[in-house]
Amino acid sequence: MKHGGRCPVDAIEYVDDQNVKRTIECYDDDDGESKGLLKLTEELNVHVPQNCKLPELKVFVSQHPAFKNVSRT
Repeated sequence: MKHGGRCPVDAIEYVDDQNVKRTIECYDDDDGESKGLLKLTEELNVHVPQNCKLPELKVFVSQHPAFKNVSRT
């Protein structure tokens, strides 16, 4: 997705390590803008090293269960 683009889904649903279904909203409640990948990683509690570049960030996020089985409906 390009900078300033819109997320193709409203929310990400996944099953966590304790087998509990979780939902992360992709849009900010205050202004309706896409949260962005960095904000989503924070909400998913993914550790991101300081000065991480976008290609590295994508690798860290791809390891999270929320991004293992992505389908658009």
